[in-house]
Amino acid sequence: MVSLSKEAAFAIISMICLSLSHKTVDGLLGLVTSFATSADILEIRLDLLSNPEGIDFEQILSLSPVPLIFTNRKMDEGGGFRGDERERTMLLENAVEAGADFIDIEFRTSRDIRRQVMEKAHIHETKVIVSFHDFQATPGSEDIKRLFDNMAETGADVIKIVTMASDPHDFIKLMPVFTRSRQASVPVIAFCMGEQGRFSRIFSLSLGGFLTFASIDQSSQTAPGQVPLDTMKQIIALLKQGQEA
Repeated sequence: MVSLSKEAAFAIISMICLSLSHKTVDGLLGLVTSFATSADILEIRLDLLSNPEGIDFEQILSLSPVPLIFTNRKMDEGGGFRGDERERTMLLENAVEAGADFIDIEFRTSRDIRRQVMEKAHIHETKVIVSFHDFQATPGSEDIKRLFDNMAETGADVIKIVTMASDPHDFIKLMPVFTRSRQASVPVIAFCMGEQGRFSRIFSLSLGGFLTFASIDQSSQTAPGQVPLDTMKQIIALLKQGQEA
């Protein structure tokens, strides 16, 4: 697993993942080439390709000097993949075999399929982000704690819990996972989506979040409330200046 200490958590306040999507493979490759050095990590949204089976994983990995997260999001968690579960997760396995740095697989994926994908990932030394998304609301703190504990039992290298905010205070319900993350030595990504949760995408880093996601610009969001990359960098730079003052 990726280890995480309190000191390390605060040292990675600038860990930004730029989420990239395009309908065509060539278009996606062009984005990787253009933005390869713009962020700390790039997320490749396979599910938003019109023909994800046509991607050459070794080629796309060779284009990026920074780690890549391959995501093939199912539709009930805000994704666009329309095939069956085996087809969806086979693409993640193909990324693993090509040497992917990270893959993201949903906690709600059937246990047997999820275990198979994770076992292959760990054989190939690919880190696994086990993710949970709620696009309707933010559950209560006790439910979030139980969710984190259950997700930690999967053997995830990183746990991602993202919920929809109807009020800025909803992020408070997610805060206990940062303490649990340190106790379990499992990095966590946790913030709220939507306009009411936008601030939490940045604030979560100061609490020890493993990373946060940004979009190229306002029109290329892959999830509600994503902050454009340039804006994200400017805000983080100001926060660092405040810490140093």
